[in-house]
Amino acid sequence: MRILVFTPYGKNRLENNLVHLIASYLNTVYPEIEQIICDGVFSACSRDLKSEFTSPSNCQKCIKEQNSFVKWSELNPLLLSDMISSSDLVSAKEKAFSYGKLKDPDISSIIGDENLGHNELLSVGLSLNAAKKIISSRVPDLIILADKNDLITKSFSHVFKNKNIKHVIFDSSENESEVNIYRSTDQKSITTQIVLNNLLEARSDAITWPAEVMSVVVEVTEFLGIESGQLTLPFSGE
Repeated sequence: MRILVFTPYGKNRLENNLVHLIASYLNTVYPEIEQIICDGVFSACSRDLKSEFTSPSNCQKCIKEQNSFVKWSELNPLLLSDMISSSDLVSAKEKAFSYGKLKDPDISSIIGDENLGHNELLSVGLSLNAAKKIISSRVPDLIILADKNDLITKSFSHVFKNKNIKHVIFDSSENESEVNIYRSTDQKSITTQIVLNNLLEARSDAITWPAEVMSVVVEVTEFLGIESGQLTLPFSGE
C-alpha cells in the first residue's frame, strides 16, 4: 500500500501530532510511506495571508518542524520542489496574472469568493500542478492531508477528488482538544481526541504507547480503511 502524508506548518497545527502518530504506526507495515515536505516553493501561503508574502523566518521554521516530524515517524521525505518544474511555474504565473479576466475553473472551485492576491493565486496554481505530478509519479493508494482550510491542502484535495484518489483530511477543532477527520470516498467524518499535544517529546516506539493512545490509533486506522488485524504491533496497554 502506497501512502503519502502532507502536514503543512509543522507544530503550528495541532492535528499534525495525530497525523504523524498514525503515520508512524502504519510505517511499520508499509515502510515506504512518504512525507510531502513544503520546502519553500511558495511566495505566499495560508500561514502568512495577512502579510501577503511568506516570511523567510517562518518558512525556515516550518521546514525544520516538518523534517522533525519526518524523523520522528521515520517517513521518507518527498520535496515539493521536486514536483514543480520551470514550465509549471510559467503556467501558474499565467493563470495568476489572467485570473481577474479569465476565471480558471479549478482555482475558482478552490478559493470560492475569497479575494486573494497574485502571490496566493500563484501558490494555488503551483499546488495544482504539483498534485498532478505527485499522483502520476507515486500512484498513491491513500493520501493523508492536514488543515482543511489551507490553500495548498484545498488545492491538493481538489485534484485528488477529480482523479478519484482516496484521501483524508485531519483538521483540529476550535477547542483544540479534538481532531475532525474527513474521508473522501464517502464524505463521512469522525471526531477523535488529540491524545498527544507535543508528539516530538514522546517516544516513537509503539510498544511504549499507553492504552488510550492505542485506542485512538486503532479507531483512526479503521476509519482510514485499514483493519486493525492488518497491523500487528504490540503495545503496553498500561
